[in-house]
Amino acid sequence: AAALKVMIQVVENLLPEHYFNNNLVALSVDLAVFRELLRLHLPRLWIHITKLQGPVNKDTQSYEPPLTNVFTMQWFLTLFATCLPNEIALKVWDLIFLYGAEVLFRVALAIWSQLQTAVLHTHSCDEFYGLMSTA
Repeated sequence: AAALKVMIQVVENLLPEHYFNNNLVALSVDLAVFRELLRLHLPRLWIHITKLQGPVNKDTQSYEPPLTNVFTMQWFLTLFATCLPNEIALKVWDLIFLYGAEVLFRVALAIWSQLQTAVLHTHSCDEFYGLMSTA
């Protein structure tokens, strides 16, 4: 019962409003903000991932989400519970309680920073996804 109360507190009071709505509009905004932060703070990584993604084909009806979104979205939605060891994830949650949703951006930047060297050695989307599935 206590864990449920904590989760309700996080969702209703610490994360942006509408983070878990059907259309995930607040999450989409956070992912766009995060991509810009990544561009500013880790420009080499940003350029490399953008090149891996390839150009946007405006003639097709398909949508290819930015490569970083695939992983960062999961991190944000689970508050890093799926990508960090439990002990570290709990410390991140403590920081979220203290400082709010801004911590999501800081932790995600730190993770991407740690992954940067390995990601820079990938030469295709397939290699990138393979790396990220084991990271």
